[in-house]
Amino acid sequence: MYTFPNLRPTLQEKVLDKKTRVMMLKMVNSGIVKKINGVISGGKESVIIHCNGGRLPGKDTPVPNECVFKIHKTSLNEFRRRREYLDNRYTGAVNCRTKQLIEVWALKEVNNLNRLRRAGIMCPEVVAHRKQLLLLSFIGSNSVPAQTLNDAIFSSDQLKSAYQQLLSGMKAMYGKSKLVHADLS
Repeated sequence: MYTFPNLRPTLQEKVLDKKTRVMMLKMVNSGIVKKINGVISGGKESVIIHCNGGRLPGKDTPVPNECVFKIHKTSLNEFRRRREYLDNRYTGAVNCRTKQLIEVWALKEVNNLNRLRRAGIMCPEVVAHRKQLLLLSFIGSNSVPAQTLNDAIFSSDQLKSAYQQLLSGMKAMYGKSKLVHADLS
């Protein structure tokens, strides 16, 4: 099985199952992704891998130069508790296996990100989506993610401005997209 030289072997064994590696390799071979650079973030639910974009096949549409693979882990007990968050558009997910539930969760994330972008709210752009694997535009530059609110240091004026932007974004998120997000980091 193909391995990615820039990714730790333990990551490839625990997160990148055979099907996920094949999906990533197909994106590389088709030219959607030029290069996979390495992990930039990871948590209990997913891993974020930085990569360089190429072009969408059959279209003259360039993929953003800096992208990320967001890979939802397929062996999580935490996802069983998420069934209650899936609304009636995803009713088939209520009684499905964990891997299927994770794919439905990823699809819901794709749909929500697209709704946010249509409403003019800043968020990653969905470039491609295959099961639990999302290819998203990267928020940051030169392989360095943008700071989180927790890590940012603001002057008094910057803090007021950031607060107003946050309120405006929350109002637009609910008012235009009918979405609520609890993680504002």
